Amino acid sequence: AMMAVNYSAPLAAARACEALGFGHWIQGSTQATKAERGGQVPYSRWKAMCDFSLARLDKLPVSVAIMGLLYCKQEGIVGQKGGTLNMVDLSLLPLTPIMGDGSAPLQPLEVGDAADRIAFLALMCSRDRPNQDWHKGAGGHISQTPRVSHSRMYTIRFYDAVGPETMSMLEMQRRFARLNGRTLRPVHVDYRNFECVLNVASLGNLNRQFVSLLRSEQDSKKPIVGNPQVFKNLLGPDAR
Repeated sequence: AMMAVNYSAPLAAARACEALGFGHWIQGSTQATKAERGGQVPYSRWKAMCDFSLARLDKLPVSVAIMGLLYCKQEGIVGQKGGTLNMVDLSLLPLTPIMGDGSAPLQPLEVGDAADRIAFLALMCSRDRPNQDWHKGAGGHISQTPRVSHSRMYTIRFYDAVGPETMSMLEMQRRFARLNGRTLRPVHVDYRNFECVLNVASLGNLNRQFVSLLRSEQDSKKPIVGNPQVFKNLLGPDAR
């Protein structure tokens, strides 16, 4: 199922668009493709394969939005089903479980902000899209546009579609608690124990794959941190 949804189906649709000489393909990817364990997790592995294959299409303009954690001001973490415990709810517990030491970096982005910019990309002339160049992020990690042939440089674009602020998992939960008028009381839980619980049942987007990727980022000497500037400025500095 992971392969069909995240690789086979979108690539088949993109190839059909290319064959028809039609459109501009916007791919919603994930920062998990850059994680140390990205290749070991089915979701990020097939996302990365799809990104790579899209970059090889010759005639179709493609924009790849590499997203981090999305949240909604009204509904908490995006992707949760009604009545399902999610990461925001964890901050409301008397004792909040925190994965590992809580230092794994996150760049949460409000889903409305992401949607506005993706809609703008879809409506603008594909040749007018800004290009995100190589940059050096926190910890000296280099995040770059994948190498593609010069003949594709006018059609392929990669964007770090992440929030403007980098924070740890612990700090994010503190903010969620503060927004709900509570004081966070963290209890640190080993990642392996968290994975054992989530093997039984996922808590919305809080699943075993997500935990495995966070664990690799916490242990990494150079964790993945995206550069949000180009994506943020798509609508100008005064965009709402």
